Order: sequence, then structure tokens, then C-alpha cells
Amino acid sequence: MSFTEQDALRHATLVGAQSPCAKSKRGVVVFLRDRTKFEDPGEYSVGTNEPPWPMACDGSEACRANCNKLCVHAEASALLNLIGQEPARPPAPTRLDEFEMLHVKVVGGVAVPSGPPSCPYCSRLILKMGLKAMWLLHEDGLRSYTAEEFHRLTLEHCGLPIIEQSYSHVSTSAPKEGTQIVETLPDACPTCGKGMLQGYGLAGGGMGAWAVCEETCPITYKVLDPADD
Repeated sequence: MSFTEQDALRHATLVGAQSPCAKSKRGVVVFLRDRTKFEDPGEYSVGTNEPPWPMACDGSEACRANCNKLCVHAEASALLNLIGQEPARPPAPTRLDEFEMLHVKVVGGVAVPSGPPSCPYCSRLILKMGLKAMWLLHEDGLRSYTAEEFHRLTLEHCGLPIIEQSYSHVSTSAPKEGTQIVETLPDACPTCGKGMLQGYGLAGGGMGAWAVCEETCPITYKVLDPADD
């Protein structure tokens, strides 16, 4: 049994209908799909577009004209909620690239098609977090994008430059001092047994998922992306 993008669409529509935004209600669900890999797949985090507390949306002309600057976008809200969620659900997977995200526009409580990827603030955050897939509802139905594809299309839509890393400059054939290349990130520090802080990026040398001890143990554990092997 799995939690599908159709399940996520239903959840995101319900969430988006609760958005306080008077201009455009949006809902996002971050979810896990496969029950064969996780004991409890399904919705792990949700978000709507809304101003941060104690700010509010009053539906005024000034508020509508500056909505993009005044609201926390639904994607960012969902990711913040994912990182800071209460322990009501089982522990999330070690790597964020197991998660998928679905975003939908809601009008009158009904999901409606949205345009192409167009928000660089959200697309760069999604890529930075290393999510597995991003889903949007278009006129011809749901479509998934990889995080990198989603960000590239967003940059193209906004007329922004696409400036890439030169992998020859971030080769991990010689990892940085203090970095240990592993196949799987540890859930607890092998040295002291404390918890691990995890992320995705160039930390420790090369692109990939990384983990460091939440205390002061100096080793960075790194799972390299295939392109850097």
C-alpha cells in the first residue's frame, strides 16, 4: 500500500482551503509514498500561504499588491513544519530525498490548475532541501518534476541566469579532512552515541547528503551523489 500523488492532492486541497490569504489560497503536502520502505507513509507535513504570526492578511489593495512579499509561501511553510514538527509521527527518513511535495491552488474549496514553475524563492529552497519530486496540477493533470528540473524551469520562466557548479572543482576523490564517505548516514554518532544533524549539499566536499554529530565530534559523514563517485 502506498500514499499516492492523488492522496496528496486531496490533502493539499483541504489544507489550501484553510489558507487565510484573500488573494490566492494555496496548499502544500510533503509526503512519503512507499509502504514497502516505511512503516507509516503518508502526509508528513502541510503548509498554506499565510503571513507569519502575528501578522495578518486583511484583503486590502495594499495587501494583495504585496502578497508575494508579505506571505510565507505554502512550500516554505510545509518545509519549516517538516523540520520543526512535533513528534506526533514516527521519525522521518534519514534523507530528505525520500520526500515528495505537492502544491495546489484552491478556489472555492476546489483544486484548480496552476501555471508553470515560477517562484525562485521556493524552487531554490526545494532544491537545497533535496526533495525527491515536486508535483503541480496543470490543465492536463498532475505532473512531477525533479527538484533540479523544477528550479531550472523556474529560473527560465523568470528570466534568471542558470549558473552551475563545475564538478571538476568539487570532486570528492580526495574528501576534505575530517570527512568520512559512507554508504548510509548513521542515525546516531558512532563516536559518542548522540543524535545527528543532517543536510544536503557540498559540506565535507562534493555534492551529497551529510550528517554531523549534534555535539562536538569533528567527523562529517557523507553519502556522495553518483556524479561525484
